[in-house]
Amino acid sequence: MEYRQQIVEGSLSKTSDDFLHKIDIVSGERYEYGKRIILRSSEIQNDNMIEQYMEFVTEIRIKYIILYIEDKFKKYRKSISVFFKFHKERIFVNDLIDDREYGFIKLAYRDCLGDILYKEIPVFIKDCVEDILCRVDIKIEEMMDVLNKKKEKVSRKEWHNQIVIFSQQATGYFIHEVIGHLLEEDVYVYSKEYLHKIISPKVTVIDDIMNYGNMIGLNTIDDEGVMLKPVTLVQNGKIRNILSLGENINGVARRMDYTKKALPRMRCTFLKPVAKMTKNDFIKAFDDVIVVDNIYSGVSSYIDGQFSIAGNGMYLKNGMEIYYINNLIISSFIEDYLKNIIEIGNDLSIYATECSKMGHTIRVGIGGPCVCFENVNVLGDCYRYGKEFF
Repeated sequence: MEYRQQIVEGSLSKTSDDFLHKIDIVSGERYEYGKRIILRSSEIQNDNMIEQYMEFVTEIRIKYIILYIEDKFKKYRKSISVFFKFHKERIFVNDLIDDREYGFIKLAYRDCLGDILYKEIPVFIKDCVEDILCRVDIKIEEMMDVLNKKKEKVSRKEWHNQIVIFSQQATGYFIHEVIGHLLEEDVYVYSKEYLHKIISPKVTVIDDIMNYGNMIGLNTIDDEGVMLKPVTLVQNGKIRNILSLGENINGVARRMDYTKKALPRMRCTFLKPVAKMTKNDFIKAFDDVIVVDNIYSGVSSYIDGQFSIAGNGMYLKNGMEIYYINNLIISSFIEDYLKNIIEIGNDLSIYATECSKMGHTIRVGIGGPCVCFENVNVLGDCYRYGKEFF
């Protein structure tokens, strides 16, 4: 196989006095002849990629957007870190050519107690300034909804046999970390013994870029030149397929750059919607619930299916928000946890994030509808809601 890759990746962030603008270029070739591999760096052959990037950054006035975000947070007497990144890529696999791109603005806020909130806004090549600012305003409003309610830490609390609702983002992260990775071929050899014992008829997991390729940097083919096709990994609780390079018919080979070996990786993995319910419907259905709004880290055992996830959310009683919960921890076994699903909603949303595995960091899609669980044990730091917290 002959593989060539050209990447132009620009980033922009605000320092105390000025902007820091970086442009990184990766260009090289990889030749695989059986076990023999030849790597060569090369000069980028398409100057238009750099020109297109610079034209786009100028058109969307990214410096203005960053200053706009900072000014919004100053009104709330809060500081924010803003980071912009845009990635353009062209690959050649034997006689095939594929152009890829993705971009985002990331907002990160840390309060005086160390709590961190992240929000990411996708940026597309077709965007104008107004499109981006509209998405920015929505994310800022979401962040302020949390930051302006949090008052003071009450205690670290533990709940047992609790009703728990996952947001769409939390569902996506859970499916990615706790199910998706275990169905990647190089991990599946260790996890298959217990994965096939999992029976949860409501669970169907699909890996498909759908219309989200420009959020995750994929287009038509994978890094072995195979056309990207949807694959159902789990259907009605039973494993139907894995992400395999041995029989790569769905386009699941991905690499960070030309120096890396292609690995079986997820593209955009999500839980299929089921019932006509939303997060608010689930909240109204129960008097005492915990809503997990965001999951920011997770780990699962390849051997026995034990997992632990961390995030933040809130505790509600009779529909009233009682506590904001930070450092929220849920630990269990996959088989036991999936059996506790009460219902899966239909409010599907897809998000993009970065995923690292064996030194490869790539862009992936995660998502799902809201999901309601029962009999869940939760641990977290509780903050009383009230006036603005500084």
